[in-house]
Amino acid sequence: MVPTVIFDAVEVYDIEVNGTRVDVGSYVSIEFKARYAYDKTPFKGRLTLNNGVNLTYADGYKLVWSEPEVKALEFYVRSIYDELYGLTALKSKSIQVIWDKVIITLSAEHERINVGEPVKISWTAKYAYDEKPFRGEVILSDRYPVMEKVGSKTIQVVAVDDGLYGLTTFEANQLKISWDRVIVKLSTPYPRVEIGTEAKIDIYAFYELDGERFDGSVRLDSPPTSNTVGKKIIGVASISDSKYGITAFTSNTIEIIFDKILYKIIDEQPVPGTVMFRIKAWYASDGEPVDAVLTIGNVTVSGKDGEYMYEETFWGLFFQEVANLSVEGFGDKELLLSTTHASNALLYTSAVPVAGLMAYNYGRKRLLGRFGKRKIEEELEEI
Repeated sequence: MVPTVIFDAVEVYDIEVNGTRVDVGSYVSIEFKARYAYDKTPFKGRLTLNNGVNLTYADGYKLVWSEPEVKALEFYVRSIYDELYGLTALKSKSIQVIWDKVIITLSAEHERINVGEPVKISWTAKYAYDEKPFRGEVILSDRYPVMEKVGSKTIQVVAVDDGLYGLTTFEANQLKISWDRVIVKLSTPYPRVEIGTEAKIDIYAFYELDGERFDGSVRLDSPPTSNTVGKKIIGVASISDSKYGITAFTSNTIEIIFDKILYKIIDEQPVPGTVMFRIKAWYASDGEPVDAVLTIGNVTVSGKDGEYMYEETFWGLFFQEVANLSVEGFGDKELLLSTTHASNALLYTSAVPVAGLMAYNYGRKRLLGRFGKRKIEEELEEI
């Protein structure tokens, strides 16, 4: 017999795995295939991996492994125990497995938009392990969401379709989209103002979604002024919102009467020793009586339904006084109360005619100095 010695080694010639990049938390099955290098017969014994795990012929040299976090691990055989020949020489391949997930960022141009407008949701995605761009499709709960009434909707990722590695695990933010409009309330302290003046309009506006005060600008559909007598309806034409870009709004309208005050002064020619005037004031637009504050000197004259009575003890011949008519929304008006007291004149004529004539001329000169000749002549003619 010729003795034969075989110098041999065990070789791990193949490693099969059901995925080299898999979802975080998922299990992979890794099968190590080993044989004797000389005659290619299957190896029988124990394989010890680099992570300390022992695999035997009975379990088919299979390893099932999982990682809960993003991580890359390399697997290979570190040593062997040979049941047949006691070999220790080893040749081994290795394999790397990556546990990964997709990181997604959702965004929208505006997260608060006008009621009834659709919003386009955009996304960017990458692989968590190496931050390379994700190659696949992101499926959203709503790609072009819209609401026809004020409210909010949360947009989220429901799935990913990974065309590169087949990953299904992802991490993504959520978007809360709100549909809103501005409520504008117009009011005025003076619903009736003088023509040619600018009416005061108070504007209060807020977002309907949460009641937050609107800090933008409101443009009225018409200037709050008029040079003609009559009613004018004023509303809102548009709004400008620098905070959210909202342009949708709802608003009331207000009615303002641009008007003039007409008045008439009636000299009642009372008994001697007294002057009495009746002043009537009304609006030109509709004839409604004017509720005013009428003052003569330091005296406030009471009135009702636009009619005011003024009475004063007076023994002279020619009476004059200026009354002030004050109405909210209108400029103050000066009214001249003047008269030649006929009853007093008769007394002066019978008693002291010369003195009476002098008093009349004196009073007339005072009026001419204050109001002019034409005005006083008109007043005298009316008397």
